[in-house]
This record gives sequence, structure tokens and C-alpha cells, in this order.
Amino acid sequence: MNERLPRIAVFWSRLPAYAFASLQSLQDKLGESLRVFSLGEPPAYFGETPEWKNSGIRTLPRRPFDTDLITKIMAEMDDFRPDFAFLTGWSLPCVRQLAPALKSRKVFTVCMSDTPWQGNMRQFLRGLLGRRMIRNWYDAMWVPGERGRLLAEFAGFHPDRVWMNLYCADVDGFCHPGESNPQRNREFLFTGRLVPAKNIRLLARAYSVYRNRVDDPWSLRIVGEGEERHHLEGIPGVVFEGRKSQEESAKIMAAASCFILPSIYEPWGVVVHEAAASGLPLILSHRVGSGPEFLRDGINGRMVNAANPDEMAGAMIWIHNSGKIEEMGGISRRFATVLTPVRWADYVTMKCREQMKRNASSE
Repeated sequence: MNERLPRIAVFWSRLPAYAFASLQSLQDKLGESLRVFSLGEPPAYFGETPEWKNSGIRTLPRRPFDTDLITKIMAEMDDFRPDFAFLTGWSLPCVRQLAPALKSRKVFTVCMSDTPWQGNMRQFLRGLLGRRMIRNWYDAMWVPGERGRLLAEFAGFHPDRVWMNLYCADVDGFCHPGESNPQRNREFLFTGRLVPAKNIRLLARAYSVYRNRVDDPWSLRIVGEGEERHHLEGIPGVVFEGRKSQEESAKIMAAASCFILPSIYEPWGVVVHEAAASGLPLILSHRVGSGPEFLRDGINGRMVNAANPDEMAGAMIWIHNSGKIEEMGGISRRFATVLTPVRWADYVTMKCREQMKRNASSE
């Protein structure tokens, strides 16, 4: 006997381009049993694409909903009758309206959170204060990896109410299985916003140290913009690309030799999944949430202290002298292809069906 398809409503904050492939795979499985809303406009480079314009995904404001809008949305949900609602976090005012309203209608509500467990006193106290509120709104928490799982369990969610694999890169858009690229440019690549959390000042210092310690230094290609750009300006070997679309970034990654992300705070970092899918060795700070999933220190790159520029420079020198760029990149790619949009959709469907069976057995 065929199992009934779960009916799912997704409310994703500023729906990012990388999530589109995963949601499309879920749409292929569920058809009209899936409805997706973006809370706020998507990133500009994605919102102007034909894929977005033809997707049927609707945009809702991130600000508090007025009475007419929340009434209209809930009337639509009453008509759609979702079994599950996936919502981004707990801080957006509109989420604070949607989550309890949906849960009161017996919809199984799932909090999508990439906040990692850090174990500091501030997070501990905030967790104690917020756990009752979160559990009043949500039946489960969906996290990208192990550090998120620790936070979810601290928030009081039973292990069977903690879902994994929240984020998935558009692996097919970055991965070219079986292909090697002996013509890769000898360059390090950074992709991201040039903001303090990305540790741009330390990256500039580390790259300068690296250049002074090798005879034939690689360039450092920068994809992204932001207020921290000035730390890199004027340094020989630094090449600025500005903002790029996902497709353009994939081409740049395919031509690089190593990806570097020195963040002070990086809850997850889907860009690491993308770089690994592109077959790049990785240099990541210990603060990058996705590091444990995609990097084995000394195997396909290096994990370094986010506060130590000499250690980061040493990692760059290690990569430079390794002679194993393709070997390490192949390992990165194998890690990356464990989770693909199709497998992501399979996982979501599996978790929903398991919960539907639990619900049916408890009635």
C-alpha cells in the first residue's frame, strides 16, 4: 500500500539560492503537497533569475504581520492542511506569529536553526531562559550538523525530535565527478561577505606572512564585498572579483587550488560544502560550523585557530608545498557528495513519514 505523502509548508528567511535545488528535489517528490514561502526578499542576485521568477515561491514580509495578513495566511493553511511546517528560527517577529498559530492547529512545527552550541555562559543562560518558549512553539528542531544537535538537545528536544542535514549545497552545480583539473590556477580562494565575522583582518595578515615565506606565492582571490575590504587592498597578489552569482562562483571555484574561510563566527557555512564539491582542499578556522563534516585536518586540508595568523599562514604554506592538491580535493569531493539535494529530499520525506507513523500510533 502506498504511503500518503506528507503535506509541508516551508517558511524560509530570505530564501537563499543554495536551498533552491534542495526544495526543487522535494517538490519533485511531493508535487502539490509542498508550499514554500520566503520571509523577505531573496538575495538580489537570485531574486532576478528566471529560476526564482518561475518557481511559484511567494514572498512574505519579515516584519510583524498585520491582522489581515496573518488571517489570510492562516486561512490558506486551513485550506492546505499541512502536516508539517518548517520555519526559520525564533527571532523574526513574523515567525513568532506563525509558529504558535500553526502549532495550535495541530501542525507539527519544526524550527530550522543553524545556531551552534558554543558552551559559553552567555549561551547557557540564554538557553535556559528561551527553552520553554521554543518548545511551546516547536515540536522539533532541524539543524545542519553536530554542533547544532548539541544546542537542540540542550534546548530540551528529545533525540528523535532533532533532525539533521538542514543545509545542502547545490552539489550538481559545483561538482564534476571523475574530472580532474590539472590547469587549476595556483591560488587561494575566499568567498563570502567582507565583514568582521569573516575575520578579514586576520586573513590579510596571514596571507602577507605566507607571501614572505615562500618563493613563488599563490594569489588570493576574493569573491564578495563588504566594509572590511580595505584590510586586503594594496596587498600584492590579492585579486578582487566582487559579488558573483552562484553559477559564476562555481566557475571560479573550479579554477582555484584551495578554499580558505577564517571566520570568527560561522554557524554553518554552505560555501564550505560548495568548495568541497568543487574538489578543493580546505583551510577552515575552528569556528566554522560545517568544518567537522567536510574537513579532516591534515587529510584534505587544515583546521586552524581563528585567532592565530601565523597558524593560518602555516596552513597556507602546508597546502602550497603539499603537492597533493588533486588528491586532497578528491577527498573533499567525496565528503561533499554524501549529501545531495536528492538525498536531502529523501531524508526530509523519511523524517516526515516516521513522525506521521508515530502520530498515528498515539491516536
